[in-house]
Amino acid sequence: MKSPVGEGKQRLLEALFDEFDENGPSPNLSIRYIAERLDVHHTLLTYHFWP
Repeated sequence: MKSPVGEGKQRLLEALFDEFDENGPSPNLSIRYIAERLDVHHTLLTYHFWP
């Protein structure tokens, strides 16, 4: 089932903000880790969100 337009980007932003604290992202934060939390393949993130 396809998600509504914009929902994926919102889920990504929420996952990223969950990982950030007042000091910024952890040095161990990776695209693969975020993709795993979102239950998507990491290439999906790079395809849609990085130039």
